[in-house]
Amino acid sequence: QNLGQQTAEGGGDYEEAVEEALSDAIHGHEWSDAASAKLLFLVLDAPPHAAAKDQMQQLLLDAAERGIRVIPVIASGADQNTEFLMRSFALGTGGSYVTLTNDSGIGDGHLEPSVGETEVYKLNDLLLEIINDYLQ
Repeated sequence: QNLGQQTAEGGGDYEEAVEEALSDAIHGHEWSDAASAKLLFLVLDAPPHAAAKDQMQQLLLDAAERGIRVIPVIASGADQNTEFLMRSFALGTGGSYVTLTNDSGIGDGHLEPSVGETEVYKLNDLLLEIINDYLQ
């Protein structure tokens, strides 16, 4: 219900307030200690502001300390530095790295992943598989 009430506006610039979104998600909401998995899906198409480097490092530590697994979902427009940063968030919190590909047919061109093997899934199927993997 909460998600359905959200809206987006602005955009068009490159760096985004990723640090603000992460801070709100990690610190601005109650995370159940009894949860079998704490999953934070971070959808983005641009890097955080360069001036937020220290804050981003602290947010990675905060998420890891709270047992929150960050699962970045990278969309069109992201560059290789954003890929590497988000891979570090996934790795540092025990999450998974997800990227949209040109197979999706949406958005502008998507970055080809720099490392590792890739498999193409429909996004809904992939996210359900990820959630189920963490719940087992």
